Amino acid sequence: MQIFPNPTKDKIEVTSTIEIKKIEVRAVDGKIVRAVNAVKKIEIIDLTGLTNGIYFVDVTTKDNSVITKKIVKE
Repeated sequence: MQIFPNPTKDKIEVTSTIEIKKIEVRAVDGKIVRAVNAVKKIEIIDLTGLTNGIYFVDVTTKDNSVITKKIVKE
């Protein structure tokens, strides 16, 4: 699974070889600030309006495995 660009200014692209089921973007305090139910292998998430800083992206695949990646919004 890949998330790019990282760091980002406004949008991230999440790509996976396995179909994505759900994507959640969490602030460092654990609060979910973006959530997308997805049914494809590529998803674009708009982070416009979020404060600059560190976020965690939780990607749930169709087989229910969860992959967490750290991103930086500038």
